[in-house]
Amino acid sequence: MAVASPIAFSAVASAARLTDSHGRVIHDLRVSITDRCNYKCVYCRTGELGAQYPELGIEEYLRLIKLFVGLGIEKVRLTGGEPLLYRDLDQVLESASRAQGIETTLCTNGTLLDSDWAARFRNWGLRINISTFEEP
Repeated sequence: MAVASPIAFSAVASAARLTDSHGRVIHDLRVSITDRCNYKCVYCRTGELGAQYPELGIEEYLRLIKLFVGLGIEKVRLTGGEPLLYRDLDQVLESASRAQGIETTLCTNGTLLDSDWAARFRNWGLRINISTFEEP
Protein backbone atom coordinates (compact mmCIF):
# COMPACT_ATOMS: atom_id res chain seq x y z
CA MET A 1 0.00 0.00 0.00
CA ALA A 2 1.42 3.38 -0.99
CA VAL A 3 1.77 5.90 1.78
CA ALA A 4 0.66 9.44 1.14
CA SER A 5 3.17 12.17 1.69
CA PRO A 6 2.35 14.24 4.75
CA ILE A 7 0.29 17.32 4.06
CA ALA A 8 0.39 20.06 6.64
CA PHE A 9 -3.06 21.35 7.48
CA SER A 10 -3.16 24.74 9.15
CA ALA A 11 -5.78 27.01 10.60
CA VAL A 12 -6.87 30.09 8.71
CA ALA A 13 -4.07 32.63 8.61
CA SER A 14 -5.88 35.27 6.62
CA ALA A 15 -9.25 36.97 6.58
CA ALA A 16 -10.30 34.91 3.53
CA ARG A 17 -13.25 32.81 4.73
CA LEU A 18 -15.95 30.97 2.85
CA THR A 19 -19.43 32.41 3.31
CA ASP A 20 -22.87 31.45 2.05
CA SER A 21 -25.31 33.74 0.24
CA HIS A 22 -26.48 35.14 3.61
CA GLY A 23 -22.96 36.07 4.72
CA ARG A 24 -22.66 33.23 7.24
CA VAL A 25 -19.21 31.70 7.62
CA ILE A 26 -18.98 28.10 6.35
CA HIS A 27 -17.18 25.79 8.80
CA ASP A 28 -18.07 22.30 7.46
CA LEU A 29 -16.97 20.45 4.33
CA ARG A 30 -18.56 17.26 3.00
CA VAL A 31 -16.28 15.23 0.72
CA SER A 32 -17.78 12.32 -1.20
CA ILE A 33 -14.74 10.14 -1.83
CA THR A 34 -16.52 7.48 -3.87
CA ASP A 35 -19.92 6.92 -5.43
CA ARG A 36 -19.56 3.15 -5.11
CA CYS A 37 -21.93 1.54 -2.64
CA ASN A 38 -22.90 -1.93 -1.49
CA TYR A 39 -26.62 -1.03 -1.31
CA LYS A 40 -29.24 0.76 -3.38
CA CYS A 41 -30.59 3.12 -0.74
CA VAL A 42 -31.97 6.62 -1.23
CA TYR A 43 -28.59 8.22 -0.53
CA CYS A 44 -26.53 6.95 -3.45
CA ARG A 45 -28.50 4.37 -5.44
CA THR A 46 -25.51 2.96 -7.32
CA GLY A 47 -25.95 -0.65 -6.18
CA GLU A 48 -25.49 -2.96 -9.15
CA LEU A 49 -24.52 -0.12 -11.46
CA GLY A 50 -21.24 0.38 -9.66
CA ALA A 51 -19.27 3.59 -9.70
CA GLN A 52 -20.48 6.20 -12.16
CA TYR A 53 -17.55 8.62 -11.73
CA PRO A 54 -13.81 8.06 -11.38
CA GLU A 55 -12.36 8.40 -7.90
CA LEU A 56 -9.60 10.86 -7.15
CA GLY A 57 -6.30 9.66 -5.74
CA ILE A 58 -5.39 10.12 -2.10
CA GLU A 59 -3.07 13.07 -2.80
CA GLU A 60 -5.87 14.88 -4.62
CA TYR A 61 -8.35 14.46 -1.76
CA LEU A 62 -5.79 15.61 0.79
CA ARG A 63 -4.88 18.62 -1.36
CA LEU A 64 -8.55 19.64 -1.63
CA ILE A 65 -9.08 19.28 2.11
CA LYS A 66 -5.96 21.34 2.80
CA LEU A 67 -7.18 24.12 0.49
CA PHE A 68 -10.56 24.28 2.22
CA VAL A 69 -8.97 24.22 5.69
CA GLY A 70 -7.03 27.27 4.56
CA LEU A 71 -10.38 28.96 3.89
CA GLY A 72 -11.68 28.32 7.39
CA ILE A 73 -13.11 24.81 7.27
CA GLU A 74 -13.05 23.26 10.76
CA LYS A 75 -14.97 20.02 10.20
CA VAL A 76 -14.48 17.53 7.38
CA ARG A 77 -17.12 14.85 6.81
CA LEU A 78 -16.03 12.00 4.51
CA THR A 79 -18.93 10.31 2.76
CA GLY A 80 -19.72 8.34 -0.37
CA GLY A 81 -21.49 6.12 -1.68
CA GLU A 82 -19.93 3.90 0.95
CA PRO A 83 -16.52 5.36 1.88
CA LEU A 84 -15.28 2.06 3.33
CA LEU A 85 -15.13 0.84 -0.29
CA TYR A 86 -12.45 3.44 -1.15
CA ARG A 87 -9.16 1.54 -1.26
CA ASP A 88 -6.99 4.23 0.40
CA LEU A 89 -9.54 5.38 2.97
CA ASP A 90 -7.28 4.60 5.92
CA GLN A 91 -4.58 6.90 4.55
CA VAL A 92 -7.03 9.75 3.96
CA LEU A 93 -8.51 9.36 7.44
CA GLU A 94 -5.16 9.11 9.18
CA SER A 95 -3.81 12.23 7.45
CA ALA A 96 -6.99 14.24 8.01
CA SER A 97 -7.19 13.19 11.67
CA ARG A 98 -3.65 14.49 12.29
CA ALA A 99 -4.69 18.01 11.34
CA GLN A 100 -4.74 20.30 14.34
CA GLY A 101 -8.09 21.94 14.99
CA ILE A 102 -9.94 19.90 12.37
CA GLU A 103 -12.71 17.49 13.33
CA THR A 104 -12.94 14.54 10.96
CA THR A 105 -16.13 12.49 10.64
CA LEU A 106 -16.87 9.41 8.54
CA CYS A 107 -20.41 8.68 7.33
CA THR A 108 -20.98 5.00 6.55
CA ASN A 109 -23.77 2.45 6.32
CA GLY A 110 -21.72 0.41 8.81
CA THR A 111 -21.95 -2.98 7.14
CA LEU A 112 -18.20 -3.16 6.44
CA LEU A 113 -17.11 -2.00 9.90
CA ASP A 114 -15.08 -4.51 11.87
CA SER A 115 -12.85 -4.47 14.95
CA ASP A 116 -9.78 -3.48 12.90
CA TRP A 117 -11.53 -0.38 11.54
CA ALA A 118 -12.94 0.43 14.98
CA ALA A 119 -9.49 0.30 16.59
CA ARG A 120 -8.02 2.60 13.94
CA PHE A 121 -10.92 5.05 14.24
CA ARG A 122 -10.47 5.18 18.01
CA ASN A 123 -6.71 5.76 17.69
CA TRP A 124 -7.29 8.60 15.24
CA GLY A 125 -10.02 10.21 17.37
CA LEU A 126 -12.42 9.91 14.45
CA ARG A 127 -16.15 10.48 14.80
CA ILE A 128 -18.41 8.06 12.94
CA ASN A 129 -21.94 8.61 11.69
CA ILE A 130 -23.66 5.33 10.81
CA SER A 131 -26.72 5.70 8.59
CA THR A 132 -29.01 2.71 8.41
CA PHE A 133 -32.00 2.02 6.21
CA GLU A 134 -34.65 -0.59 5.73
CA GLU A 135 -34.97 -2.39 2.43
CA PRO A 136 -38.45 -2.17 0.88
